[in-house]
Amino acid sequence: PTKIEGNPSHPISGGKTDAHLQARILDLYDDERSGHPRQGEETKSWAEFDAWWREKAAELEGNRGSGLRILMPPTASPSVERARNAFHARFPAATIHTWSAISEDSSRLGTGMAFGQPHVPVFALSGPRGEMRAKVIASFDSDFLAGERGFLAHARGFAAGRTITSTGSPMNRLYVLEGTLSVTGMNADERLRIAPSQVDAHLRGLAAKLGSMDVSLQPAIGRAVDGAFDALPEASQRWIEKLAADLVRDAGDTVVTVGWRQPFHVHALAHAINTALGNVGNTVHYFPEPDPTERNGLGELVEAMQAGLDTLIILGGNPVYDAPGDLGFAEALGSVQNSVHLSMHVDETSSACSWHLPMAHELESWGDTTAIDGTYALQQPLIAPLRGGRSPQELFAMVAGIRAWRGYNLVRRTLREEAGPVGFERVWRSALHAGVVQGQRPRSRQPAIQDSEVAAALTAHPVAEAGGWEAVFIPSYQTWDGAEAHNPWLQEMPDPVTKVVWGNCAYLSPASALELGLLTQSDFDREEYEGSFPSGWNIDITTPTGSVTIPAIVLPGHADQVVTLPLGFGRTMAGEHGSNVGVDVNKVRASDALGFATGVEVRRGTGQEIVVQTQDHFSMAQHTPLGDVTRPLAIDATLDQYHETPDFAQWREPTPTLSPLWTQEDYSQPRPPAQGGRSYQPFPTPREAREGAPPRYKWGMV
Repeated sequence: PTKIEGNPSHPISGGKTDAHLQARILDLYDDERSGHPRQGEETKSWAEFDAWWREKAAELEGNRGSGLRILMPPTASPSVERARNAFHARFPAATIHTWSAISEDSSRLGTGMAFGQPHVPVFALSGPRGEMRAKVIASFDSDFLAGERGFLAHARGFAAGRTITSTGSPMNRLYVLEGTLSVTGMNADERLRIAPSQVDAHLRGLAAKLGSMDVSLQPAIGRAVDGAFDALPEASQRWIEKLAADLVRDAGDTVVTVGWRQPFHVHALAHAINTALGNVGNTVHYFPEPDPTERNGLGELVEAMQAGLDTLIILGGNPVYDAPGDLGFAEALGSVQNSVHLSMHVDETSSACSWHLPMAHELESWGDTTAIDGTYALQQPLIAPLRGGRSPQELFAMVAGIRAWRGYNLVRRTLREEAGPVGFERVWRSALHAGVVQGQRPRSRQPAIQDSEVAAALTAHPVAEAGGWEAVFIPSYQTWDGAEAHNPWLQEMPDPVTKVVWGNCAYLSPASALELGLLTQSDFDREEYEGSFPSGWNIDITTPTGSVTIPAIVLPGHADQVVTLPLGFGRTMAGEHGSNVGVDVNKVRASDALGFATGVEVRRGTGQEIVVQTQDHFSMAQHTPLGDVTRPLAIDATLDQYHETPDFAQWREPTPTLSPLWTQEDYSQPRPPAQGGRSYQPFPTPREAREGAPPRYKWGMV
């Protein structure tokens, strides 16, 4: 009977959570969680592992840790940063690598190029009292409402800008340019569907158009994008012109954002555009990157593993499953003499390692974190570890040689170093009470654009040629990158775009499905009456990395000659609920192109699978013997119509169009009294109602 909600005192969550956080309570009580360390197939105790590590650590200290590597997800924990420093002091020759299947490296590199050091962009789409701040938002392949870093705060701010509080209330305007159909795209006022490789060309086109409208882009950047607008297709030019006009009109109150799939130089150009429009400091804020250290990637680790590595410690994650197919991580792991994996379940990576260690759940662990805006927050346990696990912070601190490595001591010591010894007990108790550390949040910055660096990157990375099939990789709205595949609540939750449950499938546009022979022209002729397009036909997808066969569905609004592949499925060791559900598409990803792939071959395969959807497209339209029944999904109106007629909804109703069984009377016109009857007047129009027209009546039986 426990429900997880956000901390109202936290400026980013604002008391809100998402589906993944809500479902974490089920993970806590998962009876498939690991409860004991294992060495091979033999059950061990933590005392036995600690003894093994003391002996191994003494051996590694003899060569300064040259044969030791750590692999961990990117983190914003100050305690982990302190443990990192202690680790390097103990093992100077050891290396720490980071890996996440949904990588923010492009954003990090983009801010590093644009400003000289990494920053985190945070969008103030609304003010502190919920008032609209960003009047125009331009999203270039960015699912900032549901799939990007900080999406919870951005979704809350966007919703505030859509809230109507009076008849004269304005609304923000959202432009979305993307290849797949995302939650953000579903909320767009203006949307352009293009291949992901062409996002770069369109952002350059926007920069060139803004430059021609006297927006003060740096001269070097202006020269780098010269002619980019004229090179766009005519339809794209019209779309960019409309967007540019709105951005210039509301300059300073706008946002231009780029998603994680796009290369770093595209991110850098977006930062230059936001700076030129005067958005920085108002709708766009930059905060120091919580983890500013240089990251060593998975590719470098694989090379070291292949060359022969003594010890590898993996703190969470599941790289055997989610590593790109071109790296051969699983094969390289077999060459490591001693491998240790910390995880909540015995998964694909655990089964390939020498040691498996049970991980403690977040709800039973002490920890700390720094939010995207620099807010320092504490993680406090609700219960003692049910399975005797250790948190990643604890294991890392123990490996680093920190004596007081237990979570409570670790977090408390870290905060003491941050806040200072004077009055620390008051600071500690206040932090425990509020969940956030007051006075530790850094101020936002307004860094200067390094225009020559951005221009050089744009010149060094020419725009990709349009044409040919492309594959887009998206995190699953249910299982994310596969880490939540064992959770049946999330498997059962419908995808917000496709309504698919218990599996994944490829998304295609209707035109692409017709090209592949999955649809015929007759399907187009009848689909609006008979529900959705036929689905589940297998397609074969080949990228430069590998091949995969996956069922496909047709998704209206999808870009042509683009196939979308959701990550997070096809696990082989995810317990009763997550194993062998869906298709693993990591094998067709490349380490240098995690977001999308070009040069893709897509062909119709053999056979058809059952794709489970809780709702079909066009399910509001039905073909009956009495006629075609069509109903609107909702009674809606444009903003201008609302301003003209605020009570429009009560004057309208969904009206099915059925073939009548009798002659319909026209009740919209006055009618004289029939013999022995009564006269009646039509229902008043909205304008008549506002002007005080006499009451008229509309009768009905219920």
